[in-house]
Amino acid sequence: MPTRTAPPPVDLRDEQRDLHTLAWDLTVQQMHLAFAECVLPTPDQADEAGRSAKLARVRLAAARYAVEDIRAALQRIDAGTYGMCLQCGCIIAADRLRARPTARWCAVCQV
Repeated sequence: MPTRTAPPPVDLRDEQRDLHTLAWDLTVQQMHLAFAECVLPTPDQADEAGRSAKLARVRLAAARYAVEDIRAALQRIDAGTYGMCLQCGCIIAADRLRARPTARWCAVCQV
């Protein structure tokens, strides 16, 4: 009968590095998209300067929120609570974290 061997130990430093890299990539990507849309409005938006300025403020606020969301996830990584629901304390599903790495709540508590 074949014997089972334990899986190799997981180096949390590698996982944390990967999560930090992912968070940074998301931050940079979201900031580039938000600022590109602010700086390069469509011709229709450029025609209406007031509307374009308001849209730029909304997009900038959304980009700031995204950065804060990522910072909060990085703090949870450092605290060792990343992947745990802030409401009930249960583990957040891996698929949910892959889809939204900054998720704070499990699917049940999010609703």
